[in-house]
Parts: sequence; structure tokens; C-alpha cells
Amino acid sequence: MLKFKCLYDDILVRPDPEEEKVGDIYIPENFRKKPKEGEVVSVGIGRYNHTLGNITPLQVCVGDRIRYKDMCYDEVEIDGEKFLHLKEMDIIGRWVEDGE
Repeated sequence: MLKFKCLYDDILVRPDPEEEKVGDIYIPENFRKKPKEGEVVSVGIGRYNHTLGNITPLQVCVGDRIRYKDMCYDEVEIDGEKFLHLKEMDIIGRWVEDGE
């Protein structure tokens, strides 16, 4: 079985489910607000620094819950499931435990 692995500073996110109804009103897909939170499912090794020739590790890991900028991603379908592909710079932050 193949597993998807991101490269460099690429990140694959499983978005939180979108709300389809508000009360008794169905919201068509093109009017729904896009999700802004999700779970990281794959990360690359880090951002390549062309000047120094090294790689800076990413600040997120698989399993992290993140919040990301709206509309700064590509939608990708893998094995019938929809994911979001984004760069680390498009992540606003991640949820952490108290004291972390």
C-alpha cells in the first residue's frame, strides 16, 4: 500500500467537516465558508534555505491541530478522501497543551 509523503515545506491537512445547514436552511457548497482548521496528516522535511544550503525543520508535526489562512490552499483527493495542500507560511498557528 502506498503512503503519501509531502516534500520540503509542503503540508497535507484533513480539514474539519463543513457545516451544510444553518438551522433548517441548507447552504449550497459555493456559499459555504471554507474550513480554516484541521489535522496535519503529512509534512515535508522542512524549508530549504538556498543561501545557506541547509533545511529548516517545520514547526508542525503529523497529528497537530492547526488553523490556516482561508483560501491559501489547493484541494487534493487521495483514495477518495479530500485533503488540503498548503505551505507552512499559510498556517496561522497550532493548538498546544497548557505550558507547551
